Amino acid sequence: MKISKKVGITSVILIALVMIGIIIVHQNRGPAVDHQEELVKKLNAPAPEAPRAEEVLRVDYVKEVTRRLESTLGRKVKLTEGPNNRGRITLEYYGADDRERLIAMLAALENT
Repeated sequence: MKISKKVGITSVILIALVMIGIIIVHQNRGPAVDHQEELVKKLNAPAPEAPRAEEVLRVDYVKEVTRRLESTLGRKVKLTEGPNNRGRITLEYYGADDRERLIAMLAALENT
């Protein structure tokens, strides 16, 4: 490849300067530009779905019922709710005598 000295050297120098300029501009982008690009990506991302009101109320209801039962019965209560409004209430007892008192309390509820 034969290049004329006048045009060839000038073109090579010009191309080299442009390439150096591109590299310098790219290196000088800095974290501010990267941060801006990150913000734009976050703004363009779809918003996360908020929980439905039914779910929020159900969670609060379970917590409130558990607290009230523990207060009334004076023992640890675990309330778990599954699909189709089915669930389980677990009551702790702390020995044979306590178990019998708990059974008597529950039996007394049947008579009211």
